[in-house]
Amino acid sequence: HPHFADRNYTFTVPELTAVGSVVARFSAFDSDATSLSYGISVNAVSPSGSSNLFAINDTTGELVLVHTLDHEVTKQYGIEVFVVDHGYSHQRSTRLRAKIRVM
Repeated sequence: HPHFADRNYTFTVPELTAVGSVVARFSAFDSDATSLSYGISVNAVSPSGSSNLFAINDTTGELVLVHTLDHEVTKQYGIEVFVVDHGYSHQRSTRLRAKIRVM
């Protein structure tokens, strides 16, 4: 199974961060995998209705801001990120919850 380099991901993002900016980086490894890919679980971004705020580069694990943030509306988001091991005939994955704080 793939493993995240860290199990405690908490990021602080300024409210005025430009759309398109990388706001977080996730890192994973698997000693016997030929390739890994990253994703955000659908409907796993909280608060509800905010799943379109972030996108993840499936190759690099970089989390990108897709829409503007508003600290007065939401101060913190929780997202579920997963990494998939493509080294076998069947895929294996690992998930974690990450926090994104808006300042």
